[in-house]
Amino acid sequence: PIPKEVIEKSLDNSLKAPTSSNLQTWEIYWVKSKDIKNKVVEACLSQPAAKTAKELFVFVSRPDYWKRNNQMMLDAIKILNWRMKLEIN
Repeated sequence: PIPKEVIEKSLDNSLKAPTSSNLQTWEIYWVKSKDIKNKVVEACLSQPAAKTAKELFVFVSRPDYWKRNNQMMLDAIKILNWRMKLEIN
């Protein structure tokens, strides 16, 4: 089996992978439940890769997230600027 720490680090890196706008508009789900895995396998038309995967992940593109993520980036920049001003003074 793949160590949990390796999977979590990989997921974290995947979620932070840059895009041209740096507004990552995707979600990644780690399917751990046998029941849900069976449903995902069925949705994948029972492809052998899905059936036999030791670990199963679902990647979902969410183009509607750009607005939310854009605001989060702006908020983060404001906080960073505020912290930098505190350090200078």
